[in-house]
Amino acid sequence: MTDVAVALCREGFEAEAVADLAAIADHARLSIEPTVRPGSAYVVARFASFDDAAWRRAARAHPATFARSLWTGSGPHAIVADAPHPSTGGARPDRILPLDAFAHELPRLSDLRDSYPRMWKLYVFTSEPDKVVRRKLQEMCLAALPAGCVNALRI
Repeated sequence: MTDVAVALCREGFEAEAVADLAAIADHARLSIEPTVRPGSAYVVARFASFDDAAWRRAARAHPATFARSLWTGSGPHAIVADAPHPSTGGARPDRILPLDAFAHELPRLSDLRDSYPRMWKLYVFTSEPDKVVRRKLQEMCLAALPAGCVNALRI
């Protein structure tokens, strides 16, 4: 795994974001190898070796000017479950299992799985002054939603 810093910046300011990263790295006594794609609005810098505490101290003492968001991490990390889950037919390295896969640890998760598909929010804004027309609009919306949906506002 490789330790990297990622800096988001405004498009066209990638070189300045590299300078921000280089200044922080210099103060932290770390060596970076930046990768820049002009116009991408971000910069990735790889560390030869990484000292998280030194990086954090340097970043606080010498804040970036052009990098709007800055974070560090290592990767890539595979996201794989220990055992296949029936709803996914087995875990894939590029997918995160649904929360109800962990219902054996937190039973409330299976309750949420069952209730979330029934939760709908439909906002309809109208300036129609005629109450009969608004009721008709309400009926049309309820007819379009799944069975069991109710209107929280009575007209």
